[in-house]
Formats: sequence, structure tokens, C-alpha cells
Amino acid sequence: MADPVTEFESYRNELLDLLGDRDPLDVLAHTPRRIEERLKGIDETLLSRRPGEGAWSVKEVLGHLGDTEWVHGYRLRIMLSHEGPAIAGYDQDVMVRGMAHNDRPISMLLEELRRLRGLNLDLYLRTRGPAWERRGIHSERGEESVGLTIELLAGHDLRHFDQLERTLTGLGA
Repeated sequence: MADPVTEFESYRNELLDLLGDRDPLDVLAHTPRRIEERLKGIDETLLSRRPGEGAWSVKEVLGHLGDTEWVHGYRLRIMLSHEGPAIAGYDQDVMVRGMAHNDRPISMLLEELRRLRGLNLDLYLRTRGPAWERRGIHSERGEESVGLTIELLAGHDLRHFDQLERTLTGLGA
């Protein structure tokens, strides 16, 4: 798997390949429920276990998806309302550590993802069409359109769902 900062071209291609010809809004709409169904009945202490050095627990992956909703909600609103805005990158590992997702109940992490995703999906649906051609300048990846950003976000969901599956399988869940 490519690093999103140091190997951004490969990372972008991986996410777009994962998405394939699927509708990104359909993927984004179904991710919270897919995760919730997969986690049903699994002991919460297991969801806090990191599968290895430097790896994220299930709770941390879920928290990262919520963090991503906050960040992308802001980024896309800026792109839709400003001409060619600068879009700042961030260190996802620093954010995951700083947000202490392992200390949060899984129900709260799921609720945050559901609510934020719902608000952002409303924006994406309302603006679908020519507005998706609007562009921002990402500090790490260069120029990206709203439409490409939404496609990358859907591929990001798929990548992290696969990560959740691998982590849960490794933990015997």
C-alpha cells in the first residue's frame, strides 16, 4: 500500500482502482452501515487492540474515518465556495494519536461517522454536476477537483474497510 504523503501518485491510483466503476456516492452512503454490521457483537476491548507496531486498532481506523469526514467536509466546502483555494494536508497518524480514539466508545465513533457522512453526502448530492469540476490546490498532491476528491474519499473508505477486515481476521474476530 502506497503512503498518502510520500507516494501520492501511487496512493491516488490505488484508491481509484479500488473504486473502479462504482458510484462514489453509493460507496460513501453504505460504508457506515457496512462497518456497523461487521462490528456487531465484537467485544469492545478487542476493537482497541493494535495488530502490530505502528498499526491502528479497529477503533483508530473508525476514528480516522470520522476525522476524514471533518477534514473533507471543510475542504470540499472551501473548494465549492472559493476560487482555487489552498487545501492543507495533515498528518493522519498525529491526528489519530491526538484524538485518542481507543478511549472512545465504539458507539460514539460509529455515530460520529454516520452523522458527519450524512451531512457531507447531502452536500455532495446537492452539488453534483458542474460544481464538481471546481478545483483546489492540495499542499501534497497538487490540483484536484471536487469530483476527484469525492472519488478518492470513496476509495479511501474501501481501503480502510479492507484494513478493518484484515485487522479483525488477525484478531480472530
